[in-house]
Amino acid sequence: MIKAWITDYLGALLRFTYYKYVKRKKVIYSNFLTGVNTPRTKVDKALYDNNYGKNRMWCAVFLLILAGILGICFS
Repeated sequence: MIKAWITDYLGALLRFTYYKYVKRKKVIYSNFLTGVNTPRTKVDKALYDNNYGKNRMWCAVFLLILAGILGICFS
């Protein structure tokens, strides 16, 4: 449960900052969350289906890039 929470919020934050500051779109942070800790309503189910895999992928890619940078810096 903790891992799902971390990947959800970190991935949503990364996606939000990308769309807000790189693509310059008008976005809302809550639209990127999956609602992991909320009761399942139709809106939460749609957000979960649309965002869960994307948030996990963004989090994984960020951590891989960070590990690569740290590996290069400390080797």
